[in-house]
Amino acid sequence: MSDPVVLLEGDTPARLNSAAHNHFGKRCMISLLKSEIDSFRLSVDRKTTFRREFEIDGTTAIYDVRIKSLSADKTTLIIEFADISEQEKLKSRLSFLQSMMDSIPNPIFYKSPDGKYIGCNKMFEEYIGLSKEELYGRTVREITPHDWKFQCARTDMQVLGTGRLKPYETMVTMPDGTQRNVIFSKALLKDHEGAPEAIVGTIQDITERKKAEEKIQRLAYYDTLTGLPNRQLLIDRISIMVEHSRRNEEIFAVLFIDVDRFKTINDTLGHTTGDQLLVNIANILKTNVRSCDTVARLGGDEFVIVLTNVEEKTVSHIAGKLMNMLSRPQFVNGHELFSSLSIGISMFPTDAQDGETLLKNADMAMYQAKEQGRNNFQFFSNDMNSKVMYRLIMENDLRHAMDRDEFYLEYQPQYNIETGKMFGVEALLRWHKPEKGIMPPSSFISLAEDTGLILPIGEWVLIRACFQTKEWETVTGLKLVTSVNISAVQFKQKNFLSSVRNILKVTGVDPTCIELELTESVLMTDVDQTLSTLKELKKLGLKLSIDDFGTGYSSLNYLRFFPIDRLKIDRSFVTNIMNDKDNAAITQAIIAMAETLNLKVTAEGVEQEDELNTLRSFKCHDIQGFLLARPSSPETINKLIADCR
Repeated sequence: MSDPVVLLEGDTPARLNSAAHNHFGKRCMISLLKSEIDSFRLSVDRKTTFRREFEIDGTTAIYDVRIKSLSADKTTLIIEFADISEQEKLKSRLSFLQSMMDSIPNPIFYKSPDGKYIGCNKMFEEYIGLSKEELYGRTVREITPHDWKFQCARTDMQVLGTGRLKPYETMVTMPDGTQRNVIFSKALLKDHEGAPEAIVGTIQDITERKKAEEKIQRLAYYDTLTGLPNRQLLIDRISIMVEHSRRNEEIFAVLFIDVDRFKTINDTLGHTTGDQLLVNIANILKTNVRSCDTVARLGGDEFVIVLTNVEEKTVSHIAGKLMNMLSRPQFVNGHELFSSLSIGISMFPTDAQDGETLLKNADMAMYQAKEQGRNNFQFFSNDMNSKVMYRLIMENDLRHAMDRDEFYLEYQPQYNIETGKMFGVEALLRWHKPEKGIMPPSSFISLAEDTGLILPIGEWVLIRACFQTKEWETVTGLKLVTSVNISAVQFKQKNFLSSVRNILKVTGVDPTCIELELTESVLMTDVDQTLSTLKELKKLGLKLSIDDFGTGYSSLNYLRFFPIDRLKIDRSFVTNIMNDKDNAAITQAIIAMAETLNLKVTAEGVEQEDELNTLRSFKCHDIQGFLLARPSSPETINKLIADCR
């Protein structure tokens, strides 16, 4: 059907075509257009077009109206009406659909069957950085130079063939060159006859999700400080290596590495410096093994290296190389630091057939390296198992010893060398294991320090010694000085001072009757803090002494400032002193120095009369040893006190 046309002569419709009759009937719409017609006749234009709405039988119709002059004076006009009502309705519906698509947060596009873009939503425009107008009529090949255009073309063919494409994940390179992780979905739209009309696609960008997953993955399998694989990933890799090496009949090694004395650096210089040192060590370990090897951090100052397809000789070379690299000075936060490693090594398949046992055996070998003086490496051997088992049994028994009341104290008298009178005692810890008898301190003190059990044990010793000293004073009226050994682990505890204060208060002992014995190594660690603690202890009224003097590395310069009352000469210098010129010279020097610093001197381990006489000739103040008295029970000390009176 043609559009309505009206011929206008002046203000009178002279002729209407059939379409005009059908649309308007006998009614004429010309009167409704009077203002537009008058304006046109007054203008210089020969034609004009505008849009108008008309009410026809209660329905709004939309027309594009075109007026054209057929005479010079514009008295004769032809007016054409183009009904665009359905087009506007369709446009409105399309606008609604476009708005709906624009509100969807994921990119959506649609293409013709030949792959040309014919529409998209705003998110797609933003996503690829092109407008609808720039996209229209172009193919994916024209908007990106990257390889994923071939994948798009391939999936378009699949959709045209099957009607739908199962969502798939891929990496795409955007027009600006950035890469994104996405999930693509595509479907085929067909017309009413079933012919392909358009390919509709959606994109779900999962780049941030992938990053989050990777971060979670790293947190689960990698150490946050060094970026190295953690224990869980290490165990997985060792398990894989076990299967691979078994199939291919290859050998691999597990190196269990501990940084020697790292805790001292951490406690002294702070965790920031300690952490940076660990990062440096991790980098050194990584750069000195092959890319096929694994370097992992178990936690703290412990690392593990898995060396693939290597012989024992090569492992020794690599372990020595690592120790050499770590022995070089490192500058961390303004501090020059020196590190050393204790390394334990187990080999597959000779030392173990599974990852867990390989790690355990390498750990045992590492502890053997520490016992050998640190800064060395040890290969696992079967006899280490028995040593470790013994250590585990001892540790377990030690944990229960206090609850089972298996500890007790003996006291070894100390005598003034001139008067021969007992002036004090040293409290000595003893452990009675029902099935083993009396355990020598050398068999469990080191273990107690390594496990931290020395803290409750040391506190128990000090409490018991204070109560006993108070009891002697109450019963005999004599103020004996009781010496109590304080371990390095105890002394470094933040609550050490408050613990000592509480013990003195609870026991009621006279603080001047208690002498705390410290080793030289304790005093020379964090000198400023040590000096502060010693001064606080002196304020409490306690006496302080340096035990085993001469065996450590005291700085005589620092010794002048420490509020020390007594030096105790180690028995290694006293033994056979009358025949050993070197020991005699050292002992004389210690006594002379103590005299200058106004300190008392006690010689330990005196067992022979000649040793006593030699010490007397050196003007040593006090002695302690089997020659005069062995460690004894409190009851025996009571008798000795009675003899002294």
